[in-house]
Amino acid sequence: MPNPKPSVVIKACLDGYLYHNEPRIAAWYNDQMEVQVNVARGSGELVDGKVGVFCGDGITYQWYNLRIPKNANSDPVDNDYEIKYPLEQHVEAIGMTGWDWVNRKSIRVGFDFDAITGHAEGVGISDEQLEEIRNKLKLIPEALILRSTSGSGMHLYFEFDPNNLTTTANHTEHAGLALACIKKISTLVGFDFQAGLDVGGGNMWIWHRKMTAENLGLTIIKDNVAPDGSRAYLEVPESAN
Repeated sequence: MPNPKPSVVIKACLDGYLYHNEPRIAAWYNDQMEVQVNVARGSGELVDGKVGVFCGDGITYQWYNLRIPKNANSDPVDNDYEIKYPLEQHVEAIGMTGWDWVNRKSIRVGFDFDAITGHAEGVGISDEQLEEIRNKLKLIPEALILRSTSGSGMHLYFEFDPNNLTTTANHTEHAGLALACIKKISTLVGFDFQAGLDVGGGNMWIWHRKMTAENLGLTIIKDNVAPDGSRAYLEVPESAN
């Protein structure tokens, strides 16, 4: 029997094999979305000359980080072929950019605001700054705010109308769209959201080992879905067209 495609295994993990605090976020993934998977080293050793590839400790296979598609920043190539190790045993984190690489469309863009707590010196912002940013974003109907995977920071997302999605040829154009969006929101609110950013428009973890029921990682702080079920989509800035 052939080995399954990585996308099939990733989907199975997010559909319930791995614990998640917010199934709605886990359901964002499908085999058309750009995805990054990091594996834990565990008791293995790094394979010489290979980044993110491990082996050893009596295990006959190698386990390794994944990125689909290949060459996402320029001319994307399908590399969703097969996976030769049990991902669910080694996965440390699964992330997405919000870019549909198959159809070359931007579905959503994400931004990471890290708290200082638990990060290296020079990384992150103070609890006071984080609270100020959170309060400003609560004024924006289109803002979807999640706790970070550890529960201490904050993830911000803007989703786009699925009936009017912007074409983006690669990951680089998708990231440019994200930058235009955060600039637009900063102008509307009169607040520089870029100043506190750790990541904008790049990979955002939608599952991580450090997420637990206790730390409330990736639970929703502020929704972009109203009580009547309607969803607020961000209009694509003119500068991005």
